[in-house]
Amino acid sequence: MNVNTSRLAGLLLLCVASTTLSAQTSREREREREREIERRAEQLSKNIEKTVEASIDGAMRAVEDALMYAGKKQQGYDSRQSATRIDTTFAFTADGTVDLTSFNGDIVVSGWTRNQARVKASTERGSLRWRFSSTRISIEADAYRGRTGETEYEVTVPEGTRVVLRSMNGSLTVRGVKGGVD
Repeated sequence: MNVNTSRLAGLLLLCVASTTLSAQTSREREREREREIERRAEQLSKNIEKTVEASIDGAMRAVEDALMYAGKKQQGYDSRQSATRIDTTFAFTADGTVDLTSFNGDIVVSGWTRNQARVKASTERGSLRWRFSSTRISIEADAYRGRTGETEYEVTVPEGTRVVLRSMNGSLTVRGVKGGVD
């Protein structure tokens, strides 16, 4: 009877150990699932934040354009300037926004420690519509007879500036800006 009791106790101990190991494995799997859910929620939160920022920026740009257009329409001209070449430097704040759009060409935005913006831009065909203020830089390439030529933008702004770039065909380079980039 002593041998049977030993065997029975051994089997019981083996069952308890197996159940404990299974429970630990289940807890580890549950923790891993929770971590995965947290990672996915964080990624989703970041995506939502970017989408909201882009939507707000677009809405602000639309309101700004509408207000400028309404004010200037009475005077009979568009508030945006137009040119084929831009080369200027002016006062600009670090919490400003740069919004550049090109269909065909390279855009380079660099950051520096000055409270100024330097803008060099050119287009081979069509024109560049632009508007500059101490808090916003906006440049957009317009097509000539439905065709766009090669454009080049080189913009240097204070560190911390928010940058929004769009291009159909060309490289986009941002370095040393330290602000948000879309």
